[in-house]
Amino acid sequence: MLTSLYNSLSGLVGFTKALDNLSNNVANLNTPGFKANDIFFRELNSQSGSFNGETGQGLHDDIGSGVDVGGTATRFTQGKIQDTGVETDLAIDGRGFFVLLDGSDEYYTRTGQFRFDEDGNFIDPTTGFKVAFVSESGSLETLNIDRLQYSRPQQTTEISLEGALNSNDEVDIVYEGTDENSLAFDVFDVDGKAHTLQFEFTKLEGDVWQIDLVNEQGAAVTYSRTIEFTGLGSPVEAYRSFQFDLQNFEVLEESELRDAFTPGEAVEYTDGLTTDVEVSFDLGDAGLILRTESSFSLTDQTSFVFNEDGLLINASTQEIVAARTDSGELIDFSVEDKLTTPAVATENVTISGNLDSATEVNAEFPAEDADPINIEFINAEGEEDTLSIRFLREASSWTLVATGSDDNNLETQGSLNFDDNGDLIASSSAIAIVVGDNDERIEIKITDEDGEPLITAKDSGEAVTQTDSDGKLQGEITSIVFDDDGIATITYSNDDEETGPQLAIVRSEGKAVEDVTVDLSSLTAISGTSTASVEESDGRASGQIQGFSFDDFGKLTINYFNGDSTETNAVAIAQVADASRLNSIGGTLFNLESTSERVIGRAGKGGMGVLATNSIELSNVELSTEFADIIVVQRGYQASSQVLNVTNELIEELYNSVRGR
Repeated sequence: MLTSLYNSLSGLVGFTKALDNLSNNVANLNTPGFKANDIFFRELNSQSGSFNGETGQGLHDDIGSGVDVGGTATRFTQGKIQDTGVETDLAIDGRGFFVLLDGSDEYYTRTGQFRFDEDGNFIDPTTGFKVAFVSESGSLETLNIDRLQYSRPQQTTEISLEGALNSNDEVDIVYEGTDENSLAFDVFDVDGKAHTLQFEFTKLEGDVWQIDLVNEQGAAVTYSRTIEFTGLGSPVEAYRSFQFDLQNFEVLEESELRDAFTPGEAVEYTDGLTTDVEVSFDLGDAGLILRTESSFSLTDQTSFVFNEDGLLINASTQEIVAARTDSGELIDFSVEDKLTTPAVATENVTISGNLDSATEVNAEFPAEDADPINIEFINAEGEEDTLSIRFLREASSWTLVATGSDDNNLETQGSLNFDDNGDLIASSSAIAIVVGDNDERIEIKITDEDGEPLITAKDSGEAVTQTDSDGKLQGEITSIVFDDDGIATITYSNDDEETGPQLAIVRSEGKAVEDVTVDLSSLTAISGTSTASVEESDGRASGQIQGFSFDDFGKLTINYFNGDSTETNAVAIAQVADASRLNSIGGTLFNLESTSERVIGRAGKGGMGVLATNSIELSNVELSTEFADIIVVQRGYQASSQVLNVTNELIEELYNSVRGR
């Protein structure tokens, strides 16, 4: 009887444990990745008995001693996968476990609610363990996104153009692109700094076009090239591509220019431009551009010379210093068209003095046996010349007699009239002398600018002399000086002054970009509207993370704002052949006695499940099954309780019977 008491008690204990297990399953109904447990029972103290040969059944002398819980087993069935929209949530659709690392310890889970911590590590936020990834060699590693926060800049190396140029354009027509067909593009240096440039195509003779590259200021940033097309409109083989080195700079204006540039002293020339005279100035932190037909560079050099052609050059390399126009266009710094100033023929000569009133009528002053009055002038050929003059006394006036340097008499026009006191009558102010074949004349001025007479006809006084004249010889450069804006002023031997070019004073903007290849093979020159445009250019600035996503095989792709992307190794998936070897340690985590019991791989390979991205795996607890088991446990518990009650009543009846004797 006592046996039935203990048997029913063991039933109560067993069903209580079964209810504990069921309650744990139900409680974790909404726990992501939770795997339900099943409980197992076994009979206690089953006794061996004899065997009945006729019936084939074992015969027992003793009844069993109740029930015991033999253990539990995890139910590794697939849970439902639910979309969360969170980029770092992952679920395994199929076999396998995520691997978490805590130092050298490995843990396994189906819960894929992962996050990046403040240090950039990809972790399971519940435990703080790092999520394992698998390298190409198969070893486990962790992911830290800090080193991937930025995409490195990339220098521009290639640019390609497409479209057509209008072969019917007239010479010197410039095509700069349109809004629909842009010739503007960005060039990136090694630091990722962008420099906006634009192509300009200028039609030359025949099927040839000039190619210029200008910056946002309109200044050329490299020397000009040409492209020649065949009769069919395709580029001639030799012109299908070219390379250039970009010197990035900003042309300084106004206050910036004056802060960066200090002119030197005026340079003097005694025999025209000579390369032994240095032109120097102080550039501060600015620079100048040196260029030839095949090179273009920036320099902080401050001493240069003018060559005989009027170009300001680096004496050692013969590179030409660049000047700038008012619009910012770069040109050679040249005074070639200012090496001289032209001669100017004399038009006016001023004389002063006194004509001797004692000169007889029809006689000359000075007398024939005396030296004439010599007039120095510049002739129409720009050469110094001389003519001689005398004054002929007539009855009521004086006329001019002029002789050229070849002793030929020259035509004169006009006469001088004096009053009785020998003073010039105001109506007489000049006498003209015809000195050339094209009616070129010199006017002999006999009054000053205010109309006051400069000549008299009295008994005595100073002799008549030349006091002034205009006209000048051809001027040779005698000095060049730069002002605070880098503009040259040129002074000539004939006292003329000319304003020369302005230095292109620049400041470097970023690093040089070398060996950029321009592909022109897709460009054509045909009749019609020009449609040439920049098709593609590489290079990029540095970029921050724009977003990231996992693919079905566990690789993380990171996208950056500069258009770049990078891909990491895949999330590690562990496959355990005998899942019963996994030990649950709570928190949906499992471990193994030995790592030799698992195989590491990638999702979708070697029997591993694939990943469902932006999703988690829900608990695999089936509520209907759990409710059915609860009913069975409840009934079993009730039955065991009833046996316990009956046994108790029998024992009490027995006790009462014995006591009544």
